[in-house]
Amino acid sequence: MSDASLYTVTIRLPAGLSDVQASLFADEAFGGDQISSSLVRETPASESDLGATAWTMQWLLAGVAEPDALAAHLNDAAAMFDMADMINVTPADLDCAIVNPDTNWLEQSYRAFPPFTVGGFYIHGSHSTDPAPDGFRALQIDAATAFGSGEHGTTAGCLLLLEQLKADGMTPGRILDMGCGSGILGIAAWMLFDRPVIASDIDPECMRVTDHHGEINHVPVWDEQSNTTGMTTCAGDGFRLPLVQNNAPYTIVIANILPAPLLAMANDLVAAMEQDGFVILSGILNEQADEVEAAYIALNLKPVTRMVRGEWTSLLMQK
Repeated sequence: MSDASLYTVTIRLPAGLSDVQASLFADEAFGGDQISSSLVRETPASESDLGATAWTMQWLLAGVAEPDALAAHLNDAAAMFDMADMINVTPADLDCAIVNPDTNWLEQSYRAFPPFTVGGFYIHGSHSTDPAPDGFRALQIDAATAFGSGEHGTTAGCLLLLEQLKADGMTPGRILDMGCGSGILGIAAWMLFDRPVIASDIDPECMRVTDHHGEINHVPVWDEQSNTTGMTTCAGDGFRLPLVQNNAPYTIVIANILPAPLLAMANDLVAAMEQDGFVILSGILNEQADEVEAAYIALNLKPVTRMVRGEWTSLLMQK
């Protein structure tokens, strides 16, 4: 395929994926690299055939389409989301197409992301020039997917739990946003508490996006001094990052990820918390919440609040 600034990748995935799994994969398979995504389920012959119908997913990406690399990336994403038994992509499965330069994809993506509110936050993209309603904090996020924008149940649950901590009168020291994605939760935490925030993600592209969102929301860059505030970012292997280790312990840890990594990092996460500090665990389907909560109870954390938004649960726990 010849060079192109924008291209689409379309794939048909077999039956067996639930609505939640398909939505998660469409939203997050390419992380911060995807400009937009779409998801369509084939029309079943009858209601009883719903679970046997396939999905069609399409992503808009920038750069040059390389089917071998794209297929490998999608298989890695499937493994990360515990879907490898249902998703096995080959380069021949992909339909890659150069985008017509006359198509305003950005405008189409923006149209799908109108301003909305979560708790006391008014979340909007740069395309929206309307002021925030009275009493709301304006938070600008130029994310192309629901996961990064704050509209998704996992992120919305975290925002509401942060507001709960604020309403309870918490005055934190340092805050850690582990797996920060678009940076929305770290930025919201800074807006609520005006305290130092470390935002980290394994994906370096997320750092670029988070830094951009911090800048457009007027969050100062934290200089790691004890008497200053702001946000700083780092990419790499979670709790092994020097910046994360050197600034522990944290009064609040936010981990909006997925159950498998939440369970794998449990010991490191709890060790990085202040005594009496709080953690917000999210990215958890309702039926997975008991397992995640039990793992942290075994490490002597106490359940505080279980926030359910649709099919997703966010847990607030205290050390």
